Amino acid sequence: MHRYSQAGNIFAIFDDRDGKFSTSVTDVCAKENDGVILLQNSSSSTFRMRIFNSDGGEADMCGNGICCMMKFAIDNGLCGNSCTVQTAKHILSLQSDGTAITATMPPIGNEIFAVSIPLKHKELKGYHINTGVPHIVIFSDNLETLPIQTLGAEIRYHNLFSPEGANVTFVYATPNKNEISIRTYERGIEGETNACGTGATAAALATAKITEKRSPISVKTRSGEILTIAFSLYENSFTDISLTGIPIFLN
Repeated sequence: MHRYSQAGNIFAIFDDRDGKFSTSVTDVCAKENDGVILLQNSSSSTFRMRIFNSDGGEADMCGNGICCMMKFAIDNGLCGNSCTVQTAKHILSLQSDGTAITATMPPIGNEIFAVSIPLKHKELKGYHINTGVPHIVIFSDNLETLPIQTLGAEIRYHNLFSPEGANVTFVYATPNKNEISIRTYERGIEGETNACGTGATAAALATAKITEKRSPISVKTRSGEILTIAFSLYENSFTDISLTGIPIFLN
């Protein structure tokens, strides 16, 4: 096992090409870990990625996790500066420039839906986007004052998004700059995380939908680190979506 991080997300990564991983995921996930990643063989790609949240549940996709897994593969001589990765629902390509890694993200087309969310004390407008996992994007003028834990949990478990629930990403769009800031409440961790790659992607695409900001959009995460989201937008449809970050080896 080795630990890698991107934008403040920390993952325990195992080489499971022999398919013999048998350790409890929840035992591996110490408090500082955001998840466990298994690098496995694939008949259709360079590797297969399985990603488990700290509660032991398996997720379909993890943007920061897939970049960390490629960094792990490069460090261990398992691939060069490009590879393909089979996730639960897609085959994604990744490229390394020696420092940063760029991962293609699942296609969404024009599948961004505005939704009104009736809550206990107010109604919020959000945007429902699936960037590999479902996200609700909520725009705010002040991220620092938001009760992320309580508000995020109320939206995550809202019956509008049952039974699977949704991750919740809160966004502040910086005026006059092509950048945004985010805070994300994640399913499976049931709390705020330092960053979220799929959440950064969802936030950037929602921002492009309702503002004049265009690709690439810099996303400042809770950790203070930046993720870059690039995409093509034509007639309200998004294609060629990618996430770029800098994964690092911890131990």
